[in-house]
Amino acid sequence: MPLRIAHRRSAAPKTKDRRIRTTTTRREARREAAAAAGRCSSSGLPRSGSSTPMGSSPNRSSSSSSSSSSVSPPPSPSDRQGRLTTTQLEQLRVEQEVYGIYRLFHGVAPHTRSFTLELWRDKHIEFLTRGLKQLGPNYHVLDANRPWLCYWIIHSITLMGESVNSELEDNVVQFLSHCEDKNGGYGGGPGQMPHLATTYAAVNTLITLGGEMSLSSIHRENMLKFLLQMKDSSGAFRMHNGGEIDVRACYTAISVASILNVLDDELVTDLGNYILSCQTYEGGIAGEPGSEAHGGYTFCGLATMILINEADKLDLPSLVDWVASRQGVECGFQGRVNKLVDGCYSFWEVFLLWHKGYC
Repeated sequence: MPLRIAHRRSAAPKTKDRRIRTTTTRREARREAAAAAGRCSSSGLPRSGSSTPMGSSPNRSSSSSSSSSSVSPPPSPSDRQGRLTTTQLEQLRVEQEVYGIYRLFHGVAPHTRSFTLELWRDKHIEFLTRGLKQLGPNYHVLDANRPWLCYWIIHSITLMGESVNSELEDNVVQFLSHCEDKNGGYGGGPGQMPHLATTYAAVNTLITLGGEMSLSSIHRENMLKFLLQMKDSSGAFRMHNGGEIDVRACYTAISVASILNVLDDELVTDLGNYILSCQTYEGGIAGEPGSEAHGGYTFCGLATMILINEADKLDLPSLVDWVASRQGVECGFQGRVNKLVDGCYSFWEVFLLWHKGYC
């Protein structure tokens, strides 16, 4: 059975290749960034927060020298210590660290830039496949998220154009069958109550595997009953029996119903109006009415509206503006205003821009 979590702690093996090593430590990177900031103070690099594309040189003609424009690097956190929140200070520290990287591309013509991005496919597949067999003791905190581990692993392997062997596939299907509740839906592990999030993960794992055994293991009639039980009078959905009601629940429920072809009018009733009530004055979508807009919930909200063909109810121009404004100076995306960038939001938010044809 996959995803068996060991409860006995053991010392990690000491190997030289346990992780990818960078050439500098964090402290060294900060020193390098500070030095680079001094060297680049008159180089024409755009200021932090500038809309000028990296590498372009505003206010500079083709014959002018690189020293003709004096543009400062991102301000030091210590310069504005008393006026910024902790998160803003951390953001400035990150900008200082990446400033040294940005300078490497300054002055290089865009058409001559080349990037060597190497995906270590064999190592990734080895790592992912190992996760389907047994996880270390530190994973006990994810005991209620084991279908998610199946989904992340199987999805990643599939994205690389690979597949697991028949034995592992059968093990995954059997494991998820033990997570399925007799009344519909999947729990976070065997014997756990059904939950919309882990139901989404389990169903998408089985669909991704795509074999006869995996597809036939999904009981569609019971699934529809479970989804209807999670339907709230507001038009939204709750994550589990007695659980929270939010946009995330709406997306997972409608996505599962759509992919299993059980989406009906009863599931959709008043759902679009609920999602609309979660769109804030800024343009993003919150988890529930009256809350702060969030990148993940914005993805869930728009995706839900697309699936039920009601996306035109939203203020889409404002939504796109809000999402575009979440991109930080590091080029990554933040989940909310004044938060640090996070890799996951590049997925949630770039999808929105891609879907609307902006990238």
